[in-house]
Amino acid sequence: MAIATSSLIVPSSPVVSVVMAVKDGADLVADAVQSILDQSFTDFEFIIIDDGSKDDTLAILKGFSDPRIRIYSQENQGLARALNRGFSLSQGQYLARQDHDDVSYPTRLAKQLDFLHRNPSYGLLGTAADIWNSQGPSGRVHQHPTTPGVLAFDLLFNNPFVHTSWMLPKAVIDQVGNYSIDRTREPPEDYELVSRIVRSYPVANLSERLVAYREVANSLSSGLRVQAEKNNAFVRCLARISAENLAFVCQLEFNHPDAVNFGALVHRDYSALLGEPNIQVISERVRFAAKAIAKQYQEPEVLQALSSKLDLLTANYFMGFSGVSWHLKTHYRIKNKLRKLFSVNVL
Repeated sequence: MAIATSSLIVPSSPVVSVVMAVKDGADLVADAVQSILDQSFTDFEFIIIDDGSKDDTLAILKGFSDPRIRIYSQENQGLARALNRGFSLSQGQYLARQDHDDVSYPTRLAKQLDFLHRNPSYGLLGTAADIWNSQGPSGRVHQHPTTPGVLAFDLLFNNPFVHTSWMLPKAVIDQVGNYSIDRTREPPEDYELVSRIVRSYPVANLSERLVAYREVANSLSSGLRVQAEKNNAFVRCLARISAENLAFVCQLEFNHPDAVNFGALVHRDYSALLGEPNIQVISERVRFAAKAIAKQYQEPEVLQALSSKLDLLTANYFMGFSGVSWHLKTHYRIKNKLRKLFSVNVL
């Protein structure tokens, strides 16, 4: 079903609310804004939160005269709080994300709306993305899985979505809540939120590349992320979210040692381990989760991804516990796989 475009007016109740947060984005924000204004689907409002910019960002934003743009300026509060404010101000039935340093291609909103209208039970839809650097297209892409089962399984390990490509019904946020502002859980604010969404809704990606994702050093949250990575906080958050995702599928408490140790091994956050991890037991938890997800979504493809994930988990175990004695039969069963994966000898 094609989505018809509407006339260029200020909608009293727009179909889509596009939400963007920006801090010191004067060099790229105009391209991001124009890419939304150039969309083939036009019934949207564009909420832009200027999160404490010290450069010419606000002046550039005010240079646009399109009546669909709504600009709000505030003291710097960080990406999660800025986006939450944008969501709270939105009036649309659907929310769409746009990062200030990225670009949406002209048919992005129309094609995502078409999918969500045909699949009203879905809680979030992303797209594939071209990867640009400061000079332009790099020739690389973000091409993530597209089906809800494989995505639900991938979310146990990391985030298979391009944040700037998100579209979701606003009712989903009303149910599961906004981005977390708990510094023990963000960044990565997008991985944390989509992990809560997938517990209640199927999620998907379009295989078509409908956005360009820029790899730049001055994105809104890059400073926070760099600092967090220095003190391991970012990795610790990743590990915690992965642990909670496995625990949810396996019906464990979020702080169950097997779940916590799973997250710590996946993200090599060895300092977060609760004692010596039992890799065999944790692997069985992952197998159980894969089978449960495959059954829930009727996607046998989930099981095809299981072996490589277990190889990664076991390899990370050996990286952190190379001196730990282990049952020789199990050790030799995986030794050759590890050699193939890493081209190194495993003693």
